[in-house]
Amino acid sequence: MLDSARENAYIKWVPEAVSGRNEQTLWVAWLVRDIVDDLGTRTQFLAYLGGRPRVTTDLQFEISELYPNLEVDWDSIRQSLESRQPLTNVHGLSDDEVALQFRELAHEQGLSVQDVASRVRIEPRNILQETETLVLTAGNRERFEQESGSVFAYLAEHHPEYAYGILKVRLYLQGDHSLLEELVSNEPTGFSVDAARRRREFWSLSLLSHMETSSKNTD
Repeated sequence: MLDSARENAYIKWVPEAVSGRNEQTLWVAWLVRDIVDDLGTRTQFLAYLGGRPRVTTDLQFEISELYPNLEVDWDSIRQSLESRQPLTNVHGLSDDEVALQFRELAHEQGLSVQDVASRVRIEPRNILQETETLVLTAGNRERFEQESGSVFAYLAEHHPEYAYGILKVRLYLQGDHSLLEELVSNEPTGFSVDAARRRREFWSLSLLSHMETSSKNTD
């Protein structure tokens, strides 16, 4: 039994797992309120609004029917939705866009570049900063596109350690965590010259596989 409502209805963004071969996470909106009942204070989920939410007459009617005693400031709800857009769908970005915007994409998820480097196990940690400096230097984007067709292709050809780092960042930010873990678990380890050679070969093969898959998906 509900004892009392602690707050008016408001918008709450929550991660949602997407079924498929790989673990993926998207952010979706719910209409919620905080309540007090026998279990204490908790959040009550009222209506699922999805990844591209908006206030409709159907939603307003549904809430009024299900919760006749609930007062909802729909203007406030609309303003909340307009001011807090869902996170960028990284799946829909090109590799070039990820390479050029990974700092902003990380910030959307409340992470610094160093946080991301740590979570995707990039060593040394300054690889991402070096990559960012390279791709954002004036004139480099145009030069890379002219020489290799795209920024990411140029990195894969001339700086595979940078491109491989971007690939790992992409997998993490778009929620493909199981695929990222599989990739990391297969990385050659060691500090010998042979280990370094095997690592570079692994980077190149991983990048080639990723680029071939991406090309097929866009055909």
